[in-house]
Amino acid sequence: MKHALYGLISTVLVCPVWGQIAQSHPEYCGIPGGANPPLPDISATIDPTDGHAELYFGQGSAARRVALDADWVSEIAEVCPVYGGRLAVFAVLPDGVATYILDKAQPSVVDWFYGFNPTVSPDQRWIVCGKFHHFYTAESTAEYLLYDLTKSPLQNRPEGDSKDTGTYRVDVGSAIFPAGQKNVADDNVGVPEEQQHSGGGPFYWASDSRAVVFVDHVVGKPRKIILVSLTDQGASTAFEHQVTVTDLCGREIPGADPEGWTWVMTRIDAGPDRGGSRSIVLYPNLLDAPCPARAVPLYSGDFQPSKAEVHVVQEPTGGMIRDGYPPIPPKKKK
Repeated sequence: MKHALYGLISTVLVCPVWGQIAQSHPEYCGIPGGANPPLPDISATIDPTDGHAELYFGQGSAARRVALDADWVSEIAEVCPVYGGRLAVFAVLPDGVATYILDKAQPSVVDWFYGFNPTVSPDQRWIVCGKFHHFYTAESTAEYLLYDLTKSPLQNRPEGDSKDTGTYRVDVGSAIFPAGQKNVADDNVGVPEEQQHSGGGPFYWASDSRAVVFVDHVVGKPRKIILVSLTDQGASTAFEHQVTVTDLCGREIPGADPEGWTWVMTRIDAGPDRGGSRSIVLYPNLLDAPCPARAVPLYSGDFQPSKAEVHVVQEPTGGMIRDGYPPIPPKKKK
């Protein structure tokens, strides 16, 4: 028996098979802390035996069914309006999120892919996310991708990846950080420690949808704020700012090292580009710092261009992602 997903809205449905979709992550729609967008008449079911989800447009015998291909879905966390009158549906998995682009007029899946912390831009044109890898994959690194909703599924695949079908589920979108990456198969696994980025979101869009900001960290190096600027055509340029004691405390503290503190970013506000300058305000939560938390004002001029990285991909000791399917054991070295 399939069980229904019940949301935060107290809606009593006549048919027990269907349930109101839980709108639990408004940040997926690019509105962190904001109100959830109004839903069309959609309900959902999840099969508890394999986590296979189905959406239903409408009610009763007239409802139109759309199956979601990913297995082990635990929740339909958000439904967001996106470019072209379509919907983005975010299905939570044990180690990531499956993002579905749906046609509302003729309910069907236009495209779908795996990732981490997908976030829609305010103008509903872009989705930024972390590139997928299983959490237990060894020597993995964060890579950040941009999906352009004005393009077709095929156009959102890197050159050479399933050009015949456009169905690849992991290498989806263009790489926006680290600088120099091309989003090719397995380029985020088997990476040496000194090149292993972590972060993966959350992502914060600028109000004009032409920049996205997030925190990134490499083992043994200071944490950085990454600013990725976008042109109208989707070309990206990455900039970075190293977080300092002065940033967090508003003053220098002799001998203090923010890398030894426990802190997280609770929010980042990024304003529109005004004459080539953009204001960014950080809101860190300092858990054990020798100073109170404060809003940290920055400007795009405080950021430096990111240097391109050339990943030296090694044979990983864990599983690798192949064609969007679960990992396979790596080949044994001879």
